[in-house]
Amino acid sequence: MTDFVDRVIKVEKHLAKKQGEFTLFALFEREDVPNKWDVVVSAAWIDKNERRGREIVAIQLRKGLSNSQILSLSRVIVVGKNDPALKVLRAIATQHQKVEVTDCIFFGLKIRHAYIITSHQH
Repeated sequence: MTDFVDRVIKVEKHLAKKQGEFTLFALFEREDVPNKWDVVVSAAWIDKNERRGREIVAIQLRKGLSNSQILSLSRVIVVGKNDPALKVLRAIATQHQKVEVTDCIFFGLKIRHAYIITSHQH
């Protein structure tokens, strides 16, 4: 698991440098979908073109992860910068690291396991 999260952090760092900083970049394992991870992102550059932003994130994940790691991903979820649920994550301020959280509710979803890689307000 450590290698997987470390590789995702490298992807996040690369994207932040190339495209712009994230307000949120996280991995969520939902309670209803065990052993699959949602990549949850929020960034001003993604808000400009959500579909393209999601594609850019997905392309970089495919480049940065092994085939088996890619298979553990479920989807890329974009959270708009004005989503009030982002305020909850202010308590977990981190950038390009991993903060592990278990058994919680984010964005109305029961999360079994999460890694918050970047979470901050610009």
